[in-house]
Amino acid sequence: MSSNEWMISGFGICLLGVSLLVVFFGVEDLLLDGFFYAKRMGPKFISSQTTKEMELKKEKRIAIVIPAWHESQIIRKMLLGNLSQIKYQNFEIFVGCYPNDPETISEVNQANQRDSRVHLVVNSDFGPTSKGQMLNQIIEWIRVAEGKENFDAVLLQDSEDIIDPWALKLLNSELDESDFVQIPVFSLEVKMNEWVAGTYVDEFAESHTKDLLIRGALGAAIPSAGVGTALSLPLVSALIAKYGFVFYEKSLTEDYELGIRAHLLGFPSKFVSAYFVDPETFRKHFIATREYFPKKFHRSVRQKTRWMLGIAIQGWKNLGWEGSKWNRYFLYRDRRCLVSNLVSGMTYPMTLIGLMLELDPMTSLKLNELNLDIRWLLLANLLLMLNRLLQRMLGVVRVYGFSAVWGIPFRWPVATVINFFSSLSAIAKEVSSRWTHSQHVWSKTEHELPLNFGTELSEVA
Repeated sequence: MSSNEWMISGFGICLLGVSLLVVFFGVEDLLLDGFFYAKRMGPKFISSQTTKEMELKKEKRIAIVIPAWHESQIIRKMLLGNLSQIKYQNFEIFVGCYPNDPETISEVNQANQRDSRVHLVVNSDFGPTSKGQMLNQIIEWIRVAEGKENFDAVLLQDSEDIIDPWALKLLNSELDESDFVQIPVFSLEVKMNEWVAGTYVDEFAESHTKDLLIRGALGAAIPSAGVGTALSLPLVSALIAKYGFVFYEKSLTEDYELGIRAHLLGFPSKFVSAYFVDPETFRKHFIATREYFPKKFHRSVRQKTRWMLGIAIQGWKNLGWEGSKWNRYFLYRDRRCLVSNLVSGMTYPMTLIGLMLELDPMTSLKLNELNLDIRWLLLANLLLMLNRLLQRMLGVVRVYGFSAVWGIPFRWPVATVINFFSSLSAIAKEVSSRWTHSQHVWSKTEHELPLNFGTELSEVA
Protein backbone atom coordinates (compact mmCIF):
# COMPACT_ATOMS: atom_id res chain seq x y z
CA MET A 1 0.00 0.00 0.00
CA SER A 2 1.38 3.40 -0.99
CA SER A 3 1.84 6.27 1.47
CA ASN A 4 -1.12 8.03 -0.14
CA GLU A 5 -3.30 4.97 0.39
CA TRP A 6 -2.12 4.72 4.00
CA MET A 7 -3.06 8.38 4.54
CA ILE A 8 -6.51 7.91 3.01
CA SER A 9 -7.24 4.75 4.98
CA GLY A 10 -5.95 6.32 8.21
CA PHE A 11 -8.11 9.38 7.73
CA GLY A 12 -11.11 7.23 6.89
CA ILE A 13 -10.76 5.24 10.12
CA CYS A 14 -10.33 8.44 12.17
CA LEU A 15 -13.37 9.98 10.51
CA LEU A 16 -15.36 6.83 11.21
CA GLY A 17 -14.34 6.88 14.89
CA VAL A 18 -15.16 10.55 15.37
CA SER A 19 -18.48 10.18 13.56
CA LEU A 20 -19.48 7.21 15.71
CA LEU A 21 -18.69 9.17 18.89
CA VAL A 22 -20.70 12.13 17.65
CA VAL A 23 -23.65 9.83 16.98
CA PHE A 24 -23.30 8.20 20.41
CA PHE A 25 -23.20 11.51 22.28
CA GLY A 26 -25.90 13.00 20.06
CA VAL A 27 -28.35 10.13 20.55
CA GLU A 28 -27.76 10.29 24.28
CA ASP A 29 -28.62 14.01 24.26
CA LEU A 30 -31.63 13.32 22.04
CA LEU A 31 -33.05 10.82 24.55
CA LEU A 32 -32.83 13.41 27.35
CA ASP A 33 -34.48 15.99 25.09
CA GLY A 34 -37.28 13.48 24.49
CA PHE A 35 -37.69 12.95 28.25
CA PHE A 36 -37.95 16.72 28.77
CA TYR A 37 -40.74 17.15 26.24
CA ALA A 38 -42.53 13.89 27.03
CA LYS A 39 -42.82 14.98 30.67
CA ARG A 40 -43.91 18.47 29.58
CA MET A 41 -41.21 20.00 31.69
CA GLY A 42 -40.12 23.60 31.60
CA PRO A 43 -39.53 26.72 33.71
CA LYS A 44 -42.25 27.39 36.31
CA PHE A 45 -44.69 30.24 35.79
CA ILE A 46 -45.31 32.37 38.89
CA SER A 47 -48.76 33.93 38.98
CA SER A 48 -49.57 37.32 40.47
CA GLN A 49 -51.25 35.50 43.36
CA THR A 50 -48.04 33.58 44.07
CA THR A 51 -45.94 36.77 44.04
CA LYS A 52 -48.33 38.28 46.61
CA GLU A 53 -47.92 35.20 48.79
CA MET A 54 -44.13 35.47 48.43
CA GLU A 55 -44.29 39.11 49.54
CA LEU A 56 -46.39 38.31 52.62
CA LYS A 57 -44.36 35.29 53.72
CA LYS A 58 -42.25 35.71 56.85
CA GLU A 59 -38.68 36.45 55.84
CA LYS A 60 -35.87 34.15 56.90
CA ARG A 61 -32.61 35.89 57.81
CA ILE A 62 -30.24 35.44 54.89
CA ALA A 63 -26.49 36.12 54.82
CA ILE A 64 -25.23 37.03 51.34
CA VAL A 65 -21.54 36.17 51.05
CA ILE A 66 -19.31 37.71 48.37
CA PRO A 67 -15.59 36.96 47.91
CA ALA A 68 -13.58 39.85 46.47
CA TRP A 69 -10.00 40.10 45.22
CA HIS A 70 -8.93 43.25 43.35
CA GLU A 71 -12.55 44.29 42.76
CA SER A 72 -12.20 47.96 43.68
CA GLN A 73 -13.50 49.09 40.28
CA ILE A 74 -16.91 47.48 40.69
CA ILE A 75 -17.57 46.26 44.25
CA ARG A 76 -19.14 49.44 45.67
CA LYS A 77 -21.24 49.88 42.55
CA MET A 78 -22.38 46.27 42.77
CA LEU A 79 -23.28 46.50 46.45
CA LEU A 80 -25.18 49.77 46.28
CA GLY A 81 -26.92 48.86 43.05
CA ASN A 82 -28.21 45.58 44.44
CA LEU A 83 -29.16 47.07 47.79
CA SER A 84 -31.34 49.60 45.99
CA GLN A 85 -33.44 47.00 44.17
CA ILE A 86 -33.71 43.84 46.32
CA LYS A 87 -37.34 43.34 47.42
CA TYR A 88 -36.39 41.85 50.78
CA GLN A 89 -35.55 43.27 54.19
CA ASN A 90 -34.10 40.56 56.42
CA PHE A 91 -30.63 40.10 54.98
CA GLU A 92 -27.02 41.20 55.47
CA ILE A 93 -24.12 41.22 53.02
CA PHE A 94 -20.66 39.98 54.01
CA VAL A 95 -17.80 40.82 51.65
CA GLY A 96 -14.52 38.96 52.06
CA CYS A 97 -11.36 40.92 51.23
CA TYR A 98 -7.63 40.34 51.66
CA PRO A 99 -5.39 42.49 53.90
CA ASN A 100 -3.10 43.18 50.91
CA ASP A 101 -5.98 44.60 48.84
CA PRO A 102 -6.59 48.00 50.52
CA GLU A 103 -8.39 49.46 47.50
CA THR A 104 -11.19 46.89 47.65
CA ILE A 105 -11.36 47.20 51.45
CA SER A 106 -11.80 50.98 51.08
CA GLU A 107 -14.64 50.53 48.59
CA VAL A 108 -16.46 48.07 50.87
CA ASN A 109 -16.07 50.43 53.82
CA GLN A 110 -17.57 53.25 51.77
CA ALA A 111 -20.53 51.03 50.90
CA ASN A 112 -20.90 50.24 54.62
CA GLN A 113 -21.11 53.96 55.37
CA ARG A 114 -24.05 54.18 52.97
CA ASP A 115 -25.78 51.02 54.22
CA SER A 116 -25.00 49.25 57.49
CA ARG A 117 -26.14 45.91 56.05
CA VAL A 118 -22.76 45.69 54.30
CA HIS A 119 -20.03 44.08 56.42
CA LEU A 120 -16.32 43.74 55.72
CA VAL A 121 -14.60 40.44 56.48
CA VAL A 122 -10.81 40.53 56.21
CA ASN A 123 -9.11 37.23 55.42
CA SER A 124 -6.48 36.01 57.86
CA ASP A 125 -4.20 35.20 54.90
CA PHE A 126 -2.74 37.44 52.23
CA GLY A 127 -4.32 37.05 48.82
CA PRO A 128 -4.91 35.46 46.60
CA THR A 129 -5.65 32.12 48.22
CA SER A 130 -8.58 30.27 46.65
CA LYS A 131 -12.23 31.14 46.36
CA GLY A 132 -13.12 28.19 48.57
CA GLN A 133 -10.74 29.37 51.30
CA MET A 134 -12.20 32.88 51.21
CA LEU A 135 -15.78 31.62 51.36
CA ASN A 136 -14.94 29.37 54.31
CA GLN A 137 -13.41 32.33 56.14
CA ILE A 138 -16.49 34.47 55.56
CA ILE A 139 -18.85 31.75 56.79
CA GLU A 140 -16.69 31.05 59.83
CA TRP A 141 -16.59 34.78 60.63
CA ILE A 142 -20.39 34.91 60.44
CA ARG A 143 -20.75 31.88 62.69
CA VAL A 144 -18.36 33.28 65.30
CA ALA A 145 -19.08 37.01 65.17
CA GLU A 146 -22.80 36.90 64.42
CA GLY A 147 -23.67 33.69 66.25
CA LYS A 148 -24.22 30.24 64.80
CA GLU A 149 -28.01 30.46 64.97
CA ASN A 150 -28.30 34.08 63.88
CA PHE A 151 -28.93 33.29 60.20
CA ASP A 152 -31.31 30.86 58.56
CA ALA A 153 -29.48 30.57 55.24
CA VAL A 154 -26.41 31.61 53.27
CA LEU A 155 -26.63 32.93 49.70
CA LEU A 156 -23.58 32.79 47.42
CA GLN A 157 -22.93 35.67 45.03
CA ASP A 158 -19.97 37.21 43.19
CA SER A 159 -18.78 40.79 42.89
CA GLU A 160 -20.03 41.11 39.29
CA ASP A 161 -23.55 39.83 39.96
CA ILE A 162 -26.83 41.61 39.49
CA ILE A 163 -29.08 39.96 42.06
CA ASP A 164 -32.65 39.70 40.87
CA PRO A 165 -35.00 41.89 42.94
CA TRP A 166 -37.22 38.85 43.58
CA ALA A 167 -34.45 36.31 44.18
CA LEU A 168 -34.49 36.40 47.97
CA LYS A 169 -38.30 36.25 48.05
CA LEU A 170 -38.24 33.14 45.86
CA LEU A 171 -35.43 31.51 47.85
CA ASN A 172 -37.22 32.34 51.10
CA SER A 173 -40.17 30.23 49.91
CA GLU A 174 -38.17 27.37 48.43
CA LEU A 175 -36.02 26.98 51.55
CA ASP A 176 -39.12 25.76 53.41
CA GLU A 177 -38.79 22.41 51.66
CA SER A 178 -35.20 22.32 50.39
CA ASP A 179 -31.85 22.90 52.07
CA PHE A 180 -29.97 23.54 48.83
CA VAL A 181 -31.60 25.79 46.24
CA GLN A 182 -30.06 26.94 42.96
CA ILE A 183 -31.68 29.55 40.73
CA PRO A 184 -30.58 30.20 37.13
CA VAL A 185 -27.61 32.26 36.04
CA PHE A 186 -28.01 34.13 32.77
CA SER A 187 -25.74 36.38 30.79
CA LEU A 188 -26.77 39.98 30.42
CA GLU A 189 -27.71 40.74 26.84
CA VAL A 190 -24.72 41.48 24.61
CA LYS A 191 -24.23 42.99 21.17
CA MET A 192 -24.76 40.81 18.12
CA ASN A 193 -21.08 41.02 17.14
CA GLU A 194 -19.84 39.95 20.60
CA TRP A 195 -19.69 36.32 19.59
CA VAL A 196 -17.57 35.04 22.47
CA ALA A 197 -19.76 36.61 25.16
CA GLY A 198 -22.80 35.47 23.18
CA THR A 199 -21.83 31.83 23.58
CA TYR A 200 -22.63 32.16 27.31
CA VAL A 201 -26.05 33.58 26.41
CA ASP A 202 -26.76 30.40 24.44
CA GLU A 203 -25.24 27.81 26.78
CA PHE A 204 -26.75 29.05 30.05
CA ALA A 205 -30.17 29.66 28.49
CA GLU A 206 -30.37 26.01 27.40
CA SER A 207 -28.77 24.55 30.51
CA HIS A 208 -30.77 26.57 33.05
CA THR A 209 -34.18 26.20 31.42
CA LYS A 210 -33.90 22.54 30.43
CA ASP A 211 -30.82 20.48 31.33
CA LEU A 212 -30.79 21.10 35.08
CA LEU A 213 -34.54 20.56 35.25
CA ILE A 214 -34.03 17.10 33.74
CA ARG A 215 -31.27 16.42 36.24
CA GLY A 216 -33.48 17.36 39.16
CA ALA A 217 -36.45 15.38 37.87
CA LEU A 218 -34.32 12.22 37.72
CA GLY A 219 -33.14 12.67 41.29
CA ALA A 220 -29.49 13.52 40.58
CA ALA A 221 -27.45 16.10 42.46
CA ILE A 222 -27.82 19.74 41.47
CA PRO A 223 -24.37 21.32 41.07
CA SER A 224 -24.00 24.82 42.42
CA ALA A 225 -23.29 27.53 39.86
CA GLY A 226 -21.34 29.45 42.51
CA VAL A 227 -23.88 32.28 42.48
CA GLY A 228 -27.59 32.26 43.17
CA THR A 229 -27.03 29.29 45.49
CA ALA A 230 -28.79 29.22 48.87
CA LEU A 231 -27.77 26.87 51.70
CA SER A 232 -29.82 26.34 54.84
CA LEU A 233 -28.14 26.64 58.22
CA PRO A 234 -28.61 22.89 58.93
CA LEU A 235 -26.83 22.06 55.67
CA VAL A 236 -23.95 24.42 56.47
CA SER A 237 -23.59 22.83 59.91
CA ALA A 238 -23.76 19.30 58.49
CA LEU A 239 -21.09 20.01 55.87
CA ILE A 240 -18.74 21.36 58.54
CA ALA A 241 -19.45 18.40 60.83
CA LYS A 242 -18.88 15.85 58.05
CA TYR A 243 -15.97 17.36 56.11
CA GLY A 244 -14.60 20.08 58.38
CA PHE A 245 -15.45 22.73 55.77
CA VAL A 246 -18.25 24.00 53.57
CA PHE A 247 -16.06 24.47 50.49
CA TYR A 248 -13.14 22.28 49.48
CA GLU A 249 -10.32 24.82 49.32
CA LYS A 250 -8.09 22.96 46.87
CA SER A 251 -10.77 22.60 44.20
CA LEU A 252 -10.96 24.99 41.25
CA THR A 253 -14.74 24.47 41.20
CA GLU A 254 -15.55 24.39 44.89
CA ASP A 255 -19.13 25.41 44.09
CA TYR A 256 -19.75 22.40 41.84
CA GLU A 257 -18.50 20.00 44.50
CA LEU A 258 -20.68 21.71 47.12
CA GLY A 259 -23.87 20.73 45.31
CA ILE A 260 -22.75 17.12 44.91
CA ARG A 261 -21.75 16.83 48.58
CA ALA A 262 -25.08 18.30 49.74
CA HIS A 263 -26.94 15.67 47.74
CA LEU A 264 -24.75 12.84 49.04
CA LEU A 265 -25.49 13.95 52.61
CA GLY A 266 -29.18 13.43 51.87
CA PHE A 267 -30.30 17.06 52.06
CA PRO A 268 -33.19 17.98 49.72
CA SER A 269 -31.83 19.93 46.77
CA LYS A 270 -33.71 21.81 44.08
CA PHE A 271 -33.08 23.78 40.93
CA VAL A 272 -35.76 26.46 40.54
CA SER A 273 -36.16 28.01 37.10
CA ALA A 274 -39.12 30.35 37.47
CA TYR A 275 -40.52 33.44 35.81
CA PHE A 276 -43.44 35.83 35.92
CA VAL A 277 -44.83 38.15 33.28
CA ASP A 278 -43.89 41.79 33.80
CA PRO A 279 -47.22 43.70 33.98
CA GLU A 280 -45.68 46.73 32.25
CA THR A 281 -43.75 45.16 29.37
CA PHE A 282 -45.69 41.85 29.19
CA ARG A 283 -42.35 40.08 28.81
CA LYS A 284 -41.15 37.06 30.75
CA HIS A 285 -38.98 37.96 33.73
CA PHE A 286 -36.86 35.07 34.96
CA ILE A 287 -35.80 35.24 38.60
CA ALA A 288 -32.09 34.70 38.06
CA THR A 289 -28.64 36.07 38.72
CA ARG A 290 -27.34 38.06 35.76
CA GLU A 291 -23.80 39.02 34.86
CA TYR A 292 -21.39 39.61 32.03
CA PHE A 293 -19.14 36.77 30.95
CA PRO A 294 -15.74 37.04 29.19
CA LYS A 295 -15.84 38.82 25.84
CA LYS A 296 -12.33 37.86 24.68
CA PHE A 297 -11.47 34.44 23.26
CA HIS A 298 -8.42 33.78 25.47
CA ARG A 299 -10.26 34.83 28.64
CA SER A 300 -13.12 32.50 27.84
CA VAL A 301 -10.71 29.63 27.22
CA ARG A 302 -8.98 30.37 30.53
CA GLN A 303 -12.27 30.39 32.43
CA LYS A 304 -13.57 27.21 30.83
CA THR A 305 -10.21 25.51 31.33
CA ARG A 306 -10.69 26.06 35.05
CA TRP A 307 -14.20 24.63 34.82
CA MET A 308 -12.93 21.57 32.95
CA LEU A 309 -10.13 20.97 35.41
CA GLY A 310 -12.39 21.38 38.43
CA ILE A 311 -15.43 19.45 37.22
CA ALA A 312 -14.08 16.73 34.95
CA ILE A 313 -10.67 16.03 36.52
CA GLN A 314 -10.66 17.20 40.14
CA GLY A 315 -14.33 16.25 40.54
CA TRP A 316 -13.52 12.68 39.53
CA LYS A 317 -10.67 12.49 42.05
CA ASN A 318 -12.50 14.25 44.90
CA LEU A 319 -16.02 12.88 44.52
CA GLY A 320 -15.60 9.52 42.80
CA TRP A 321 -18.80 7.88 41.54
CA GLU A 322 -21.06 7.95 44.58
CA GLY A 323 -24.83 8.15 44.76
CA SER A 324 -27.74 6.66 42.87
CA LYS A 325 -27.49 5.36 39.31
CA TRP A 326 -28.87 8.64 37.97
CA ASN A 327 -26.42 10.64 40.03
CA ARG A 328 -23.54 8.55 38.68
CA TYR A 329 -24.91 8.97 35.16
CA PHE A 330 -24.90 12.76 35.42
CA LEU A 331 -21.42 12.69 36.96
CA TYR A 332 -20.41 10.83 33.81
CA ARG A 333 -22.08 13.52 31.66
CA ASP A 334 -20.23 16.25 33.54
CA ARG A 335 -16.92 14.49 32.93
CA ARG A 336 -17.53 13.33 29.38
CA CYS A 337 -17.31 16.99 28.26
CA LEU A 338 -13.55 16.68 28.43
CA VAL A 339 -13.81 14.18 25.54
CA SER A 340 -16.96 15.36 23.78
CA ASN A 341 -15.54 18.88 23.41
CA LEU A 342 -12.52 17.46 21.61
CA VAL A 343 -14.72 15.29 19.41
CA SER A 344 -16.98 18.22 18.52
CA GLY A 345 -13.99 20.38 17.70
CA MET A 346 -12.68 17.73 15.30
CA THR A 347 -15.94 17.35 13.41
CA TYR A 348 -15.70 20.60 11.44
CA PRO A 349 -12.30 20.06 9.79
CA MET A 350 -12.78 16.30 9.43
CA THR A 351 -16.22 16.65 7.86
CA LEU A 352 -14.89 19.24 5.43
CA ILE A 353 -11.97 17.00 4.45
CA GLY A 354 -14.29 14.01 4.24
CA LEU A 355 -16.60 15.80 1.85
CA MET A 356 -13.64 16.83 -0.28
CA LEU A 357 -12.45 13.23 -0.41
CA GLU A 358 -15.92 12.02 -1.33
CA LEU A 359 -16.03 14.49 -4.19
CA ASP A 360 -12.67 13.28 -5.49
CA PRO A 361 -13.29 10.15 -7.63
CA MET A 362 -9.93 8.59 -6.76
CA THR A 363 -10.08 8.98 -2.99
CA SER A 364 -13.78 8.14 -2.92
CA LEU A 365 -12.97 4.89 -4.70
CA LYS A 366 -10.26 4.09 -2.15
CA LEU A 367 -12.61 4.71 0.76
CA ASN A 368 -15.24 2.50 -0.85
CA GLU A 369 -12.68 -0.25 -1.37
CA LEU A 370 -12.02 -0.12 2.38
CA ASN A 371 -15.76 -0.44 3.06
CA LEU A 372 -15.67 2.97 4.76
CA ASP A 373 -18.72 4.57 3.22
CA ILE A 374 -19.33 7.23 5.86
CA ARG A 375 -22.01 9.23 4.08
CA TRP A 376 -24.80 7.84 6.30
CA LEU A 377 -22.78 8.74 9.40
CA LEU A 378 -22.19 12.28 8.13
CA LEU A 379 -25.93 12.60 7.55
CA ALA A 380 -26.67 11.34 11.07
CA ASN A 381 -24.12 13.81 12.46
CA LEU A 382 -25.78 16.63 10.55
CA LEU A 383 -29.26 15.76 11.81
CA LEU A 384 -28.08 15.45 15.42
CA MET A 385 -26.22 18.75 15.16
CA LEU A 386 -29.38 20.43 13.84
CA ASN A 387 -31.27 19.07 16.86
CA ARG A 388 -28.68 20.54 19.22
CA LEU A 389 -28.91 23.84 17.38
CA LEU A 390 -32.70 23.75 17.68
CA GLN A 391 -32.55 22.99 21.42
CA ARG A 392 -30.19 25.89 21.94
CA MET A 393 -32.47 28.22 19.98
CA LEU A 394 -35.48 27.15 22.04
CA GLY A 395 -33.54 27.84 25.26
CA VAL A 396 -32.57 31.31 24.08
CA VAL A 397 -36.15 32.09 23.01
CA ARG A 398 -37.42 31.11 26.48
CA VAL A 399 -35.18 33.66 28.16
CA TYR A 400 -34.39 36.42 25.65
CA GLY A 401 -37.10 36.14 23.00
CA PHE A 402 -36.67 35.75 19.26
CA SER A 403 -34.41 38.79 18.86
CA ALA A 404 -31.39 36.91 20.28
CA VAL A 405 -31.82 33.78 18.15
CA TRP A 406 -30.39 35.00 14.84
CA GLY A 407 -26.78 35.09 16.00
CA ILE A 408 -26.74 31.48 17.27
CA PRO A 409 -25.54 29.90 13.97
CA PHE A 410 -22.53 32.26 14.09
CA ARG A 411 -21.86 31.73 17.80
CA TRP A 412 -22.20 27.94 17.61
CA PRO A 413 -18.84 27.29 15.89
CA VAL A 414 -17.18 29.89 18.16
CA ALA A 415 -18.41 27.98 21.22
CA THR A 416 -17.18 24.72 19.69
CA VAL A 417 -13.68 26.11 19.19
CA ILE A 418 -13.58 27.64 22.70
CA ASN A 419 -14.64 24.35 24.29
CA PHE A 420 -12.15 22.40 22.16
CA PHE A 421 -9.19 24.48 23.29
CA SER A 422 -10.47 24.51 26.87
CA SER A 423 -10.39 20.71 26.97
CA LEU A 424 -6.93 20.65 25.39
CA SER A 425 -5.70 23.22 27.90
CA ALA A 426 -7.22 21.35 30.85
CA ILE A 427 -5.55 18.09 29.80
CA ALA A 428 -2.22 19.85 29.29
CA LYS A 429 -2.42 21.52 32.71
CA GLU A 430 -3.29 18.25 34.41
CA VAL A 431 -0.37 16.46 32.74
CA SER A 432 1.96 19.32 33.70
CA SER A 433 0.67 19.30 37.28
CA ARG A 434 1.31 15.58 37.66
CA TRP A 435 4.71 15.81 35.99
CA THR A 436 5.90 18.67 38.22
CA HIS A 437 3.96 17.56 41.34
CA SER A 438 2.40 21.02 41.58
CA GLN A 439 -1.13 22.09 42.41
CA HIS A 440 -3.51 23.83 40.03
CA VAL A 441 -3.78 27.56 40.68
CA TRP A 442 -7.11 29.39 40.69
CA SER A 443 -7.17 32.06 37.98
CA LYS A 444 -9.37 35.10 38.54
CA THR A 445 -11.69 36.31 35.78
CA GLU A 446 -11.90 40.04 35.09
CA HIS A 447 -15.33 41.45 35.87
CA GLU A 448 -17.56 44.29 34.74
CA LEU A 449 -21.03 45.69 35.39
CA PRO A 450 -23.47 47.57 33.15
CA LEU A 451 -22.52 51.26 32.97
CA ASN A 452 -25.80 52.45 34.48
CA PHE A 453 -26.06 49.89 37.28
CA GLY A 454 -26.00 51.61 40.68
CA THR A 455 -24.69 54.83 39.13
CA GLU A 456 -26.91 57.25 41.04
CA LEU A 457 -26.24 55.64 44.41
CA SER A 458 -22.48 55.44 43.74
CA GLU A 459 -22.38 59.13 42.87
CA VAL A 460 -24.30 60.07 46.03
CA ALA A 461 -21.97 57.91 48.12
